[in-house]
Amino acid sequence: MENRKVVKLGRSTLVVSLPKYWVKLAGLNSGDVISLVSQKDGSLALYSKDIRQEDQREIVLYINPDESEGILTRKIVACYLNGYSTIRLCSKKMFTLEQQHVIREVSGKTYLRIIEAHSREVLLQSLTDLSKVPVDKGIQRTHFITASMLQDALKALEEKNGELANIVCSLDDDVDQFSILLLRLIRSAALNLTLANVMGLEPIDCLEYQTVIQRIEHVADQAVVIARNIPLLSDKAVSKSLLEVILTIGYESYRVYDKAVKAFLNRDLVSANEVIDLQAKINELDQKAAMFLIAEERSIDIACAISSIRESIRRIAEFGKDIAKTAIDRAMYTTEKDQFEGKGKAVIRLPTAEKK
Repeated sequence: MENRKVVKLGRSTLVVSLPKYWVKLAGLNSGDVISLVSQKDGSLALYSKDIRQEDQREIVLYINPDESEGILTRKIVACYLNGYSTIRLCSKKMFTLEQQHVIREVSGKTYLRIIEAHSREVLLQSLTDLSKVPVDKGIQRTHFITASMLQDALKALEEKNGELANIVCSLDDDVDQFSILLLRLIRSAALNLTLANVMGLEPIDCLEYQTVIQRIEHVADQAVVIARNIPLLSDKAVSKSLLEVILTIGYESYRVYDKAVKAFLNRDLVSANEVIDLQAKINELDQKAAMFLIAEERSIDIACAISSIRESIRRIAEFGKDIAKTAIDRAMYTTEKDQFEGKGKAVIRLPTAEKK
């Protein structure tokens, strides 16, 4: 750390000189404009360029002709999540028809646009200004779609409605698209403190947001698993008592998930703790469902489908519990921060030992 003395210039102006090595490194000359940003901890950040402009980072990916669709997809998504604005794909020979299809499909899911396309080279570019994407509203929208998917999946199970189940599956791409955009935003903010400051985020916010976004995406995936098992039950008679207990667990798990996300967004410590307490009830109902499945169901096809649905419902409740734990951490951090900044007082009462 280098200390500099504050010098008074004129009647009221205070001046601090810039280190010579930093001026040379930044390529500054007399008359150049620099940017000053006040940080949340009271410090002052100094930038030699306009911080409103996102860094345009480019990467070149060399693709083998025999490279699988899965590897190609993961490479493009990873580059997008790591904040590259331009992704240039170069094939050593020619892109296969399958690879061209994957590139178009992935670009649609990641808000990338195909700027140039040739037989051996494709240029993808992000046109999204990350600083203008509101994180909380993005999470709310993703949650809204996921919650509706889960509700419709349970309704389709109750009614054995294959058409409704197909609609649930079709919405998964929307959740994936929003999730990838939000994860790119969070990772970029974690790597670029200037962007985080412009968006009003702190590094710890990025960790919590990433956990919640990923859990919401996982819930949507499990809603799809439930929906895909429904056609297996459409023409079969399922035990009424077994179906009732499965639906009861499903709606309780939905309540856990929905309440957990709202507790996170609202920094609601009470609701987050209530969500965790609901886990015991869900575990009890799950054991009851297992007993019904063993005692009443003789069809192997139905038993397999119900077991898969039951597992997905159980996971949804666990993802909701993870979100609730993150909500508690966030609420407690906010409380501590408010106390430190003098915005208010919070009294935290811990249980005391009983007197003998």
